Amino acid sequence: MKENTLSDFSARTFQGFEHLTEKELQAIGAKNITVRKRTVDFQGTTETMYKANLHLRTATKIVKKVYFFKALNENHLEKNLLKVNWSDYLTPKDRYSLSMNINSKFFKNLAVVNQAVRNSIDEHFKQKQKEFTPAFTTEKPDISFQIHGYNDFFTIYIDSTGDFLFNRNYKAVRTEEDLNEVMAAGMIMLSGWKANTTFIDPMCGTGTIAFEAALMANNIAPGIYREFYGFMKWKDFDKNLWEKVVSEAKQQTKPSKVKIYAFDIEPSLISIAKKNLLHANLHNKIQFEVNDVFSFKPPAEKSTLVFEPPCTERIGKLDILVYYEKLGNRLKESLSSCTLGILCTNKDALAKINLNPRLKVNLLLGKTECFFYKFEIFEKKNREDDF
Repeated sequence: MKENTLSDFSARTFQGFEHLTEKELQAIGAKNITVRKRTVDFQGTTETMYKANLHLRTATKIVKKVYFFKALNENHLEKNLLKVNWSDYLTPKDRYSLSMNINSKFFKNLAVVNQAVRNSIDEHFKQKQKEFTPAFTTEKPDISFQIHGYNDFFTIYIDSTGDFLFNRNYKAVRTEEDLNEVMAAGMIMLSGWKANTTFIDPMCGTGTIAFEAALMANNIAPGIYREFYGFMKWKDFDKNLWEKVVSEAKQQTKPSKVKIYAFDIEPSLISIAKKNLLHANLHNKIQFEVNDVFSFKPPAEKSTLVFEPPCTERIGKLDILVYYEKLGNRLKESLSSCTLGILCTNKDALAKINLNPRLKVNLLLGKTECFFYKFEIFEKKNREDDF
């Protein structure tokens, strides 16, 4: 792809974050942006694609459109796949993978589509009289393709990202309970925080929300810690252009004096968070402490709290609904002039906080439905507006 040629791309995201991703794409100069479910389509240059991978906080993948066609049966499918110039994207020595997202009344068996794509790649390189053909693999591919099909409409994409963008690489230690980084970034954006008030996560776990807040406050590109992206294996990878994009991102970093606090009742989680803080070189940007949401001393100044309380049926000895009612009472009693952003999988529990939400957003993390509610707690003299 020539440096200034516009190509078609899609940014994958979580359901509920599409318009956040749209705004991020606008900020990096993407063109002809179209919002769809869990996807934001756009046009851009190679540089735009590099910037999208480096800068987008709410995207999980950036993929490039390779080919679009219609197929009503296997014969149509095979004929159209043979028209793809696979050697634009693969060399005979490459290992490639295929992922399928097919919802078609004409193609019920995904294995048929998978095999047809593999056959077309083999045939393409044989026609080029190559000694070797690219090898299909399910592990550590050089090049990854996505095949999307809806009824008779098919689109082939090439994955420019590689490992999902929520794998930021700023953590030395990860746990299975870690909140997804893209989800954390989206929560902060939905809260409306602009790095102009004190930020608090009072139930931080290993600190993902606080880390994402620190990156935003200091204008640090979320992908700056990563060493590899899928496009680095592409035939037309422009190393000089990529290094220019990274250099510009580093120059745009702006040290912030905003206060970011993160608490958790579990000492082992705070220990992990502090290790990750050093690994990310953010040691003077976040203050981690062992503390309880029911006993921490809130700041006197206006602040924003974004957090994910536990969502299990029982929390300690308390039923979840009783726990959330207790949590709501604590927040209302102790806070003043605060914005709250809370994520939970239980609507009934969120209702027990007994505040009037200023914003409700339904989210989908994988197959898990989540709910993000934004609340405002005003100064005590204006408390009647909270309920």
